[in-house]
Amino acid sequence: MQMAAALAEGAAAATGVRGVATDEYAVRRLFLPARCKGGGLPAIGQAWYRAAAFLGSVHMALPALVDGGFMPFLEPSLGTNMTQPDRGLRHVLRRGGRLAAEVRAAWAACQQAYRAADANGRLAGLLATPVEELPMTGEKLQHQITEAIQDHLMAQLDREISWLPPLRRRVLNGLQLEVPDERVRAWRSVDRFSSA
Repeated sequence: MQMAAALAEGAAAATGVRGVATDEYAVRRLFLPARCKGGGLPAIGQAWYRAAAFLGSVHMALPALVDGGFMPFLEPSLGTNMTQPDRGLRHVLRRGGRLAAEVRAAWAACQQAYRAADANGRLAGLLATPVEELPMTGEKLQHQITEAIQDHLMAQLDREISWLPPLRRRVLNGLQLEVPDERVRAWRSVDRFSSA
């Protein structure tokens, strides 16, 4: 999370807005895309984001290397016809080894991030798919994973901000005042069509 803190501090310095780097909600919001009421910074410091990128590269590279004929000598290790619905990563995962372990670990990290952000701690959609059944064709896998997790992170943040009281106690010149919580107001004033 050091990367997240550094980016948040940079955003605070660039915008002149104090407290961005120290406010948990503001930091989390910075790493959501604009479509999720966020600041649009990539979540590069988070394990699930790196795992999604790795899975996306596997999704693109393996079929091209083997089925595309670029490296046919890999067929014994990786299998053939990876884009067939009944094949995919099954052969790679059954053989074991480092690639299989890293694919399993990356998928588990993505599932954990989704589950942690879900109100009921459950998996759904693509992230409920067993790793052996991941499709090797179709939409870009990294994009699908990232979008699903970000949508859940936005919903989680929305729940938490909705629970905040609309007023905060502040001390100004020795007086205790109740003032509107700007975090609540800012969150409610932005929708999916607003830009960062």
